[in-house]
Amino acid sequence: QGYLDTVTMLLQAGVDPWLRVGRGRYTALMVASEMGHAEVVRLLLPWVRRRPGAVHDTTEDGVDSLCLACSAGHEEVCRVLLLEGGATPGLD
Repeated sequence: QGYLDTVTMLLQAGVDPWLRVGRGRYTALMVASEMGHAEVVRLLLPWVRRRPGAVHDTTEDGVDSLCLACSAGHEEVCRVLLLEGGATPGLD
């Protein structure tokens, strides 16, 4: 459960929350969403709000944070993202 502390420390140190890492070129928001770390998703929201459309960023495969959270069954993360305007454009 040290994820929140670790992410807080990294953000305070100036690490770019939009840095893309790994094979699918995931952002921190994507990783936190897929892993179900709702508290980290909430921590990242101020950065999301500063970059319009950021909640809709996608992996190399075209999957966004909400889709990652939904496919992994993380209801709380889905709620947080939906409240932040994270509904995937074009889906009914």
